Amino acid sequence: MRSHFWRMALGFCLKSAALLGIVALPLHAWAVPCTGGVLDGLDPESLAKTLASPQGLAGTLHGRVPGSSGALGPSQGGAAVLTVRDPENFFESRQVSLVAANPDVQETLQLFQRNDAICVRGELAPFGGDQVHILVSEAFVLQAMPDRYPELPPYRYTGPEPEQLPDAGVVQARIHSSVAGLLVVELGDRLVPVYLPEGMACGDRYWRFDTVVLPFRKRLVPGPGGVTHLELDANACELQVIE
Repeated sequence: MRSHFWRMALGFCLKSAALLGIVALPLHAWAVPCTGGVLDGLDPESLAKTLASPQGLAGTLHGRVPGSSGALGPSQGGAAVLTVRDPENFFESRQVSLVAANPDVQETLQLFQRNDAICVRGELAPFGGDQVHILVSEAFVLQAMPDRYPELPPYRYTGPEPEQLPDAGVVQARIHSSVAGLLVVELGDRLVPVYLPEGMACGDRYWRFDTVVLPFRKRLVPGPGGVTHLELDANACELQVIE
């Protein structure tokens, strides 16, 4: 009876704090604990196992896709990148893509800020390529990062939105990050993920801040938080490096 009373009291306090804006919790987050299960490794199989556990998968928010006014309208903005660390070695980490499985999760992801400690439940999404995508069915904040500059207005992006690009073409971009099976490029002040064709592990040929000529076609990750990616032309692994 006592334990039931304290669970009820804790739930009431957390929900009240969320309603008052004291903590940045989605209103459903207080109901079911999601603390992060034991992680055996950073490979997809281990991540899937932890995702399926009652405790979910915990990590730190690296960044999220801002809302878009592009052709796809408000469906943009339901994706984020989560940094997951090896519990045995802080310096071993993996960045996985989070994609909202429903509009509620899409809205929740937009509440999170960079470096917030969060926990998610869901399943691996078969979107292809070497980058791990998680289709998120539930998302919770564990510890919010304080806003150090609350007086500043929201940042206004000036770079082109991926939706505004033609369906296929060539664009000049700067490398933001690169691994064997994935590129992330900068279009002005926007970060855009680039799919590499299956089996084309050439992302590690390029260095951060390289400016390259990128032949592409557009590819949409499905779902209510669908985000437009670029896909590298199948015959263009050798990119022209301008500087």
